[in-house]
Amino acid sequence: MKKTMRLAALLSAAVLLFSGCGKKEENPSDNVELGEYKGLTISKYDLTVTDEDVNAKIASFLQDNAKKNMVTDRAAEEGDEVVIDFEGSVDGETSEGMTGTDYTIESLCSGGYIQGFEEGIVGHKAGDEFVLDLQFPDPYRQNEELAGKPVTFKMKLKSIYTWEVPEYNDETVSAYAGYNTTQEYEEQLKSDIAEEKAQNKDNSQKNELWGKIVEASQIREYPQEDVDSYVEDMKNYYQQYATLYQMEYEDFIKTYTNFSTVSEAEEYMESEAKNYVKQSLVMKEIVKRENITINDDEYLSYCNKNMGLYGYETVEDFEAAYTRAGIEESIYFEKMMDLLLSTAIEE
Repeated sequence: MKKTMRLAALLSAAVLLFSGCGKKEENPSDNVELGEYKGLTISKYDLTVTDEDVNAKIASFLQDNAKKNMVTDRAAEEGDEVVIDFEGSVDGETSEGMTGTDYTIESLCSGGYIQGFEEGIVGHKAGDEFVLDLQFPDPYRQNEELAGKPVTFKMKLKSIYTWEVPEYNDETVSAYAGYNTTQEYEEQLKSDIAEEKAQNKDNSQKNELWGKIVEASQIREYPQEDVDSYVEDMKNYYQQYATLYQMEYEDFIKTYTNFSTVSEAEEYMESEAKNYVKQSLVMKEIVKRENITINDDEYLSYCNKNMGLYGYETVEDFEAAYTRAGIEESIYFEKMMDLLLSTAIEE
């Protein structure tokens, strides 16, 4: 089955790698005309912690601590977890994606397979070997050549499992969460949920606000050297992925992105590069106008807070990976957004 990587998602994942890496926009005022950026309206969020919020966390906690039990005294049923071997063939020939060994279906008959595949396992016991004569749907997006064709699967059901969810009581929260009572556990849940909602509100409002600020600003002329540098960084990033997949760059783009040609992909990279450059110019101009500065204590505090999140143990290693300029740009952005959010009006 062809797995598609959306290039936009890869670009988002890569943006931290590209930021602050020696870009040349020294005088943002020469290229950017800011729109309004203070006193803008933003969405209001309800931070109330509801019973539904708490119950959802409890249900997730219980599911996370469910016990897996092997079934030996009955046949497979809908909802069971099963482990199978299978080998599919069309016109007597098998192909990639039609075979599997020790393959797990986590919830039988939950969907995601061709009609009859999961249903054909129901009623069989562990150790059973059987054959399923099925047909690929038409159309079949995963492989158009197989659309509508009959397929035979040789199956072996190796094991069946169920999940036993524990009861919600003091004993359970004590054993799995370290609290003495459910009441104590729920008080902590409410505190955690409130903190999570506040953080989500902060992130959502800042994203909304920044989007409005960037949209309202205009770029007089894009510094082409910076745009080209971003594009080159992106190309190198995807080339590394292609090498990892043991593929040529062009084949990787065609196979694992939603673009049919390299030129289409690189046109998109150019567009995203201009977007990154625009955001950087807008940020630097606001930082300049608002006289936002960073001192050594703020820099070290940011590094110590964030380097572990990216897998680094020392500030030196963190700087080697992202450069001091890149880290400072992140701090400037954070301080700028805190300032701008404090002037925004909820409605």
